Amino acid sequence: MFRKALIIFPILILCLQCRKVDISKEDWLKTKESRHYDDYARFIQKHPKSVYFESALSEYFFLHDSIADNLICCRYNASISVIDGKQLLFDEEIKMTDSLRIYSFEYLKNGKPGIPSLQRQVRIPETELNDSISKGHFDIIIYEKPLSVNVLQSMILEISNGINDYKEYLAESWYNKRYADLSVSKKKALDKLNDRRLMFFDFSGMDVKRGQPPEREEFDPLDSENN
Repeated sequence: MFRKALIIFPILILCLQCRKVDISKEDWLKTKESRHYDDYARFIQKHPKSVYFESALSEYFFLHDSIADNLICCRYNASISVIDGKQLLFDEEIKMTDSLRIYSFEYLKNGKPGIPSLQRQVRIPETELNDSISKGHFDIIIYEKPLSVNVLQSMILEISNGINDYKEYLAESWYNKRYADLSVSKKKALDKLNDRRLMFFDFSGMDVKRGQPPEREEFDPLDSENN
């Protein structure tokens, strides 16, 4: 019996890993039909380690560049750019990549130091109550090319984990339950409220000082869903 368990366990692990790959592929097949740049950012946020990461980012920039000057770097957003393989600028402060998770969560929960958190009112899913959640986005800014895909994926993974921690915080605050213990419909509702928090900007061909991207008209993808 013990020997059989030793044989079955690795097979089970392999099946679970394959299922994760299948989810990423399934989402990619749907996403690549979209002509909206933010759908690709949504895919990257959900699957930061996907083999389709580069394809999604490339399509994001293609669609982003085809729309004339309607995206921004808002002062309420968290600005993140790479210095080297281990360090980055998070709102012009040097941080380590592995610290991004906690900084991302704290940014969504409390806003930026000296700048009040930008909030929006929402109906708490499957209740009659209202509450406010962060409107915060993460501006991922590329100043130099080529940029290591592994470095960028590591950054996005930590940010995505921080966003997931914020969903965990909302689940505890709204339902007094862990996110994993919520119903499928509540999970999907929480996901939808938080799945478009990444924005990418390529300034590699511009003479722009690191940490100070050009200001543009404010735009919020979360609000655009309701238009």
